[in-house]
Amino acid sequence: MKLGKGQDVFLRNGLISHLEGHGNNNRYADDRKSTIALTSFSASDEDTYLDYLTKQFFAHRSLGHIPIEIKDVLRDLYLEVFTNIGLHANTELPVFACGQYFPGNKTLKF
Repeated sequence: MKLGKGQDVFLRNGLISHLEGHGNNNRYADDRKSTIALTSFSASDEDTYLDYLTKQFFAHRSLGHIPIEIKDVLRDLYLEVFTNIGLHANTELPVFACGQYFPGNKTLKF
């Protein structure tokens, strides 16, 4: 697939694969290891979201230096946001999460 300059992140993070109908199965490699894969969740599926936080978000190379105590606080905060979506959004639509690491300025956006 041909994308414009700088848009290859949409291949690497799984957006294009998702739009092609492959759901959470990204068919494109992230050779830069800079993305946290786009994933969709049912608003009531806290267990899958927590697994995603553990295996995708907290396992990302950008967070390797973060102490476990801070990771625990972050996990609780992100889980509260997710839980609030289920409680207050009253939707059957999926919830999406993804992230991008910018190594040049050491910034992770989730």
